[in-house]
Amino acid sequence: MGSLLANLLFSLSEALEKDERVLSCREKEKSLEKDEEAKKLSLEVQAKSSIYEENRNHFGVNSPEAEESLHQLYLAKKKLDELPSSLEYTSSFIKMRDLYDQIDALLFGDFRSLVCKRKS
Repeated sequence: MGSLLANLLFSLSEALEKDERVLSCREKEKSLEKDEEAKKLSLEVQAKSSIYEENRNHFGVNSPEAEESLHQLYLAKKKLDELPSSLEYTSSFIKMRDLYDQIDALLFGDFRSLVCKRKS
């Protein structure tokens, strides 16, 4: 039983490595990592996030300083998310995640149903 399961899992792993959604996502991820504008904007998002965290901790969550720095963080993240390379990566990631969700449902759906029934 153990070796059969191991063989089946290995086959699944191999099939996933060759799946067009997984390959596309990896390709788009590499393109995003090479995008100089994305790197620049990513650093900007990290900096704005640090400023927001500092303002939130120092002045409080609802302070004008925290709210303004949160808005600046939002704008920086929006700029990053709207880059063509980022949009392409996100689209391919969603397709890959949907594939993994389908596999998860097939493998564990019945188990989850049993667990949920026991809890209610």
